[in-house]
Amino acid sequence: MTIIQKETIEMEENAINYLELYLNHIAGYKKYKEEKRKSKKDAAFSNMEVAQ
Repeated sequence: MTIIQKETIEMEENAINYLELYLNHIAGYKKYKEEKRKSKKDAAFSNMEVAQ
């Protein structure tokens, strides 16, 4: 393999690793937002119970 081919393969592998990292970050952020939404919903219900 030539140096250019090796560098191209390495760049592709780096791009794939970066994309996987980014997709994992997005999945984690979605999970965080969902948990945050649930906790706000639970807090709202507990406040309603206290008010009654």
